Amino acid sequence: MLPYGEQGNDWTRLDESVRKRQILVAHANNSFFGFVEISDNEGKIFEETSSREGLIENEAFRELVDFIYRCIISAVTKVAELRGRKATSSQKGYKRQDITPTQKIDSAILKLEEFIGNDSSSERSTNLGNSKEDFKEVIEEIKQAREEEKKVTQQLIDENNMLRILAALGLVIGEFVHEVKRFLPGFDADINYLKEAVKEYKEVLNRIELLDENVRAFTTYTSYFNKAISRNVLRELEPIELRDVVRDFEKVVQTDIKRSKIKFHNHIFLGYDLFTTPMHPSEWASILFNLYTNSKKAIKRNRKDGEIQIKCGKENDFVYLEFSDNGDGILNENEELIFNAFYTTTSAANHSDNDADSLAGTGLGLKIIKDIIEAYGGSIYVSTPTEGFVTTFRIEIPKNKTENE
Repeated sequence: MLPYGEQGNDWTRLDESVRKRQILVAHANNSFFGFVEISDNEGKIFEETSSREGLIENEAFRELVDFIYRCIISAVTKVAELRGRKATSSQKGYKRQDITPTQKIDSAILKLEEFIGNDSSSERSTNLGNSKEDFKEVIEEIKQAREEEKKVTQQLIDENNMLRILAALGLVIGEFVHEVKRFLPGFDADINYLKEAVKEYKEVLNRIELLDENVRAFTTYTSYFNKAISRNVLRELEPIELRDVVRDFEKVVQTDIKRSKIKFHNHIFLGYDLFTTPMHPSEWASILFNLYTNSKKAIKRNRKDGEIQIKCGKENDFVYLEFSDNGDGILNENEELIFNAFYTTTSAANHSDNDADSLAGTGLGLKIIKDIIEAYGGSIYVSTPTEGFVTTFRIEIPKNKTENE
């Protein structure tokens, strides 16, 4: 359909992205060949312009463009990662990786082809000794690369298996939250009845008041996760105001903060309109809860009165969120490792059925939120700690662009 795909037409926003220089790997329109096929038989979603050249840029069209753009960017950044290349300008602590096992094997094959091509029959007898040594060296390189490839493949299999388990667990949690909602009205009615029945007994009434407070906290948790799970079905992306997600998060963890005896400092919001690029709202539930649970574990290991603070602001083309705690900190040499799949500071040996905080980590929490953030062209890294704290995670996400920008 014209004008899409014509020279100079940037309906995918890829050429615009190249000019911004936030994504460093090649991803202009002329880097790809393919097509997008959509079906709208009744014409209720996509509308053609009056000239019948192109589609009206309604909400459905914008969602389609955003989906295609994110798919392509996710693919090229993954390829850059596998090739050991820097993918984004905001990528912190980047170190060029060694060549991959596949590249090593390809290099060894080229050497073999070169040896065979240069080894003419007239020279074969004089160079036989050297050729044998060269062949042995290349074969050894292939063996080593093959072993490395097996390790990488096994890591991917392990990661996929764990992600499959977590996805299944997410479905179970969704069903659990749905079922729990049916019992909540009954809890409220029974608590109110008990309050009236024992109002003359102060000590018993105080216990019921505490029970009421705990049930209300549980209800808040349930509604928060129910909202996040419900949005997963809809799939819409929207600009996220950091102040809103932080305040919603604080309401949910308020009771747990008191129970854990952690001081939750007043949030710091530098400026207004701290809107991210369009994201899925439930993704911020994953991000903040992961940082919070990690902080709780670090604080517990440090055996001191816990303190947490969240700071948000904007800088250049990004909005940022800094999550700080006074736990036991992160060693400098581990600041990159903590984002690797299956790297965890907790183990099953420390787990107790009576202690939820000792639950063994999967080593995928930070890896998953890193993938979420980088999929939007952002970054997460361990930053210089905020004054008075030990560890600060900084998240940078491209800010929402208005039509005039």
